[in-house]
Amino acid sequence: MTACARTFVEPAEIRQSRKGATVAAALELEESQVRRLVDAGELEAHGIGKRDLRIYLDSVADYQAAAPAKP
Repeated sequence: MTACARTFVEPAEIRQSRKGATVAAALELEESQVRRLVDAGELEAHGIGKRDLRIYLDSVADYQAAAPAKP
């Protein structure tokens, strides 16, 4: 029997993320616009599998804080 090395990640190091459609609904945008923001570097994201894209919630908060307020 071989020993399995495990790496534990501290909870503070885990970044929460959501699907692009969920972020799009929260920002009142189309999903394609969210993908453009990711491509432009405005939002940080990571991929799961070949097609699924998840956007980090802290980058969404940073984007909202930097955006000018709507009149």
